[in-house]
Amino acid sequence: MQLWRDRWTTANVQPWLRTRPMVVDTNVLLQDVLRTVRTGRPTCLQQLATLGAIRVFAADHVHEEVLEHLPRRADQLGLGTGAALDVWRGDYLPTISWVNVGGVPATNELLAQIAARDADDVGTATLALLLGTKALSEDNDLVAFEVATGLAWLGPLLAVRTQSSNEMLGMLSVELALAGIEGLAYALKQIDRRFGVALVLLLALGSIPFALRPTLAHKVDDRLQLGRKVTDITTGIWAFVESRVDEYSSASAIAEVLHLPRGELTLLQMAGRRLATSFEPIGAAALLDELGPSIELPSLESALTLSGAFVKTPQGWQLGRTAQS
Repeated sequence: MQLWRDRWTTANVQPWLRTRPMVVDTNVLLQDVLRTVRTGRPTCLQQLATLGAIRVFAADHVHEEVLEHLPRRADQLGLGTGAALDVWRGDYLPTISWVNVGGVPATNELLAQIAARDADDVGTATLALLLGTKALSEDNDLVAFEVATGLAWLGPLLAVRTQSSNEMLGMLSVELALAGIEGLAYALKQIDRRFGVALVLLLALGSIPFALRPTLAHKVDDRLQLGRKVTDITTGIWAFVESRVDEYSSASAIAEVLHLPRGELTLLQMAGRRLATSFEPIGAAALLDELGPSIELPSLESALTLSGAFVKTPQGWQLGRTAQS
C-alpha cells in the first residue's frame, strides 16, 4: 500500500486535475476502510484522494464515530482491530480534512428540520450545504432531505474517477506534445549555435524528400497503401477521441447527482467552496479578489474566524484541519 502511495502523489499529478470537494460520513468511511483491510488494495475513494482529484472533508464528529465503531466492525468481520486501525491512521487520516461546523450559521431551514429528526446528522448536513455537494452517506435522514447520496454512493465516485482519468489523459497528451516540440526546438538551437543557420536550413530542406518519399512514389500500389494507412490511423484517432468524449459525458451526467442546488450563496459558502478546491492555504486578500469587490476584508476575516470551520495559518486560510496540522 505504501509503495502505491509513494508512486502516485498529489504533488505529482494534482496540477493536471480539476479538484472536487467530497463530503464523507461515518458509515461510508467504515465500509471503505474495511474493504481496504480485506482486499489489501486502495479503494476508489483512496485513489482519488491520493491523486488530488478530490479533497475529502468530514465533520469533526465523524472522526470520533469511526474510532468508536471501527474496532467492533473489524472484529465482526474477522479482520483484526489492529490492522483496521493501522489502515485508518496510515491511509485515511492524512487525506481527510476535519471541519468544525459548530460555528457555521444555520441559514438554511433544512438544517433545523434535520436536527429535529437526528441532531447527530447536522454536522455532515451543514458541511454538505457549505460546499454544495451531497455527502457520501447511507444515513436515511440525510437521504430523505436530499443532502446525501444513499446506498448508491459508489456510482458517482466511480464516475468522478472516470472524469479524472480522462482529464489526466488529455493533459498528458498535451504535455507529451509540448515536450516533443520543446525537444525539437532545443536540438535545432544547439545545431544553430555550433554550425549556424545555414546548416539548420539545409537539414530542414534535406529532410523534405524523405518526408515526401511515399507520396512521390511512382508505383500506384505504394500510393494506395499509404492512403489506406492514413485513413486507418485517422479513423482510429477519431474513434478514440469520440469514445473518450462519450465516456466523459456519461460520467459527468452520473457525477452530477452529487451537486446540490446552487441558489444564492452566503459569504461562508463562497469562501468554503473556493478553499475546498485548493491544496494550499489562500491569503485573505487573494481570496477577496476571487470572491468579488462587494466584500470588505475585515468582514471576510471576521466571518471566517467566527465560523470555526476555517483555520488561519501563516500562509493564509484553509478549510478544516488535517491530521498533520
